[in-house]
Amino acid sequence: MKLKSGKKLLGALLLASLVGFASLPAVSAEDAAPADGNGPAVETREPSYPAVNGHYKNEAFGMEFDLPAAYTEDAGNKPYMYQAHLTDYNMGLMVLMQGRKAGISDSRLKEEVKQVEEIPDQMAKGSKDVKIMDKKMVKAGGYDTLQFAVRGEHDGKPFISVNDFILTNSATYMMSFTMKDTDYKNNQNEIDEILKSVSFFTVWRTEPVRTTKYAYDLPVDVKVGASGGINPDHILLGTNGRLLTGVMVVKSSKRSALSFWPESLSGLTEQQKKGVLDGLKGYLSLDPAMKEAKHLTMDFVQIKAGDAVRVDYDIDDDHTSAWYFAKDKNSICFDYTYGKEDADYAAGIVEKSTASITL
Repeated sequence: MKLKSGKKLLGALLLASLVGFASLPAVSAEDAAPADGNGPAVETREPSYPAVNGHYKNEAFGMEFDLPAAYTEDAGNKPYMYQAHLTDYNMGLMVLMQGRKAGISDSRLKEEVKQVEEIPDQMAKGSKDVKIMDKKMVKAGGYDTLQFAVRGEHDGKPFISVNDFILTNSATYMMSFTMKDTDYKNNQNEIDEILKSVSFFTVWRTEPVRTTKYAYDLPVDVKVGASGGINPDHILLGTNGRLLTGVMVVKSSKRSALSFWPESLSGLTEQQKKGVLDGLKGYLSLDPAMKEAKHLTMDFVQIKAGDAVRVDYDIDDDHTSAWYFAKDKNSICFDYTYGKEDADYAAGIVEKSTASITL
């Protein structure tokens, strides 16, 4: 597996570093004056935290971070690219964002993180104008992040660009801080503080269930397509590599095995509820895959969409949670399947998604 998209982003970022450096304000005569006759004046600057006045939030890619009090945003910013000049530090900031075609699992993400450590050295071999320095792994928004500094020249003037390559399960992010080489040491604390403030959040969309009036919310990285033969009753199936979700809609009157299914799950007596649970257990047993199911539980629950039967079970290392509804003389099921390693991630996603179901 080769990270072609990662190399492409890095190449774009190194080019952006040149552009960013060229756009920095010219050094003033006062800044250029040597402090002791041996070199440029050195000013100790503390990060402008915790009194942060600036904040960036990208609703399209689910990323946010704090900014120092004094900054100017570029007028040409786009959802996938953000640029700003951090005035007090005479430092340019650029963030590039690229969503994945499909999300990946935590184990796959760990593999990719290992591979990205090699990319800066590979890129340096292809260009004699840049030198990679201070390469290390740091944290950003809870994710392992490759940070490396690039020393280069533009019009004969040296610059340094500190770059942070952040891989998440759903996207790739590149942050670049560009400055004069003489400002590098002074600006390191501010760069660290901004990176510490980075956080990521799930971006959602409402997914209509085709041929019905039903809908529910899913993370934007969940790719929805045909059922793929997993279950012919699924009229919707989607995955992001960490979570598989689907919707089944079956006319109970046209399926003899569903003759027990009521027109409504509301107002049932305890005896009627027992009949529904026994019937559903028998119906599920018709699926050959359920022969491997363990830890099967079934309970009546109430959620925003109405009364439902929640079914949970495990098959090998995968867990499935499903919500069955009765409406329009249909048996309607919204189900979610995920591996044990993604249980923590899935818990929050399933809770929010099921709360959004509309029938």
